[in-house]
Formats: sequence, structure tokens, C-alpha cells
Amino acid sequence: MLSLIHEAMERFDVDGVSLCFTRGPAYVGYEQPVIDDFKKLYGEDPREVKEDDPRLMQLQAGYVTELVREGRQLVDEIGTKSGKQIQLSAMVSYWQDKNLYWNMDVETWLKEGLLDVVIHSTPGKFYDLGKNHGCKTYYDIGARTPENYVKQGLTGMRQGADGIFMWDVHYYQDT
Repeated sequence: MLSLIHEAMERFDVDGVSLCFTRGPAYVGYEQPVIDDFKKLYGEDPREVKEDDPRLMQLQAGYVTELVREGRQLVDEIGTKSGKQIQLSAMVSYWQDKNLYWNMDVETWLKEGLLDVVIHSTPGKFYDLGKNHGCKTYYDIGARTPENYVKQGLTGMRQGADGIFMWDVHYYQDT
């Protein structure tokens, strides 16, 4: 994934990279490194614990966090070479309690300053963490009708979002 992002950034004049984590989670399962690392840390086979075991979820999310860290490093390197700041954003689940379950430790990403923008549609913890750690929050709208795009956009802005992110806009063109 990082090599594809690097290639695109080298070929095109980009302003930002957005990691879309909303389709297809979970990203890490029971691959051999996960099994080996869990056994080394806890002396147990991760396939023998509940899938929502906090130790397992944190370990699995750590691999995705490493991807985000390397993505941050990559956009910063290319940005320095091109003489401009390139933003890194991530689109995450609007179910905050499901992010870690789906291998996304968004709280760590925000605390480490890895993102310039986090995109989701639930006010509260991420909004506050983002503001405390210099990360903007964009309210994710995928409303299917013009009226709902306006309604959801206004809802997000009233709830404190820094901007809106339109998702699934092809529905409007198809009607």
C-alpha cells in the first residue's frame, strides 16, 4: 500500500493522502506474525481467546498503527522534497467503539499527531482528541439525496466539525 501511495505522490502533484478504513475491516486477523507476537507476549494462542479480547485487539491494531506511522513519514518526506505540506487523513468508522475491534487505534493516531484530518460522523471523543492534538475533524456524510447532504452537513458543523467530507456522491448523480 505504501509503495502505491509513494508512486502516486511521485507522479502527481498531490495535496494530501487519505487512508479509507471504512470498507473491509478487520485488516489484521490471525496471520503468523500475530500468532507469534501474541504467544510471545502472553504465552497463549490468540485463536484460543475471544476475538474481542483487549490484548488481541490492541496487538492487531498495532500493525495498522504502524501503517499509519509509515504513511505519515512518507507524506512528510515527499512534502519536504516538494517544498509543501502534504496532509494525511484517515476515514474511520462512525462507531467509535468498533474502531479498535476493526484494528483502528484512532486514539493513538491522534495522540501521536499522525493525522492532519480524521473523517467520521460521531461527535465526542474524536472531536475533542483531534482538537487537543492539532488534528481537524471532518464530518462524514453519505446522504443519498441532496436534501440529506445539506441536513447532515449542517448537523456535522453544528456538532463542532472543522469541515465535511462527502461520501457516496454517485447516488445523487444517479437520481
